[in-house]
Amino acid sequence: LGDDEAAAIQAVLNLDVVGFGDDLRVTGDSAIEDLVLGIARAEGIDLLPSTIALGSSSDHASFLDAGIPAGMLFTEDVGPIHTPEDTADIVDSETVATAVQLVVATAQELL
Repeated sequence: LGDDEAAAIQAVLNLDVVGFGDDLRVTGDSAIEDLVLGIARAEGIDLLPSTIALGSSSDHASFLDAGIPAGMLFTEDVGPIHTPEDTADIVDSETVATAVQLVVATAQELL
């Protein structure tokens, strides 16, 4: 991205492994993490701050490296990810719906 394109991005919120497990967490730069945690509290959603290092290997890290505010919603239990058992029937639709609810509420807050 060019500087003007990067400056036009308010934030990136990546969903990574939100379909398996129910311990939804958030990581990212402190402003995004605090924003999402605050929204979760206001919406009555159980959300925990991350226990993984900021900038860990996920798609949001490239945006952080480019100076773009970014965060990631994820679950720590990656279970069968990237294995033959990683099929649609194991997706926890409730956790996915909660993650989407947080993304929508965060986007509305940023508008």
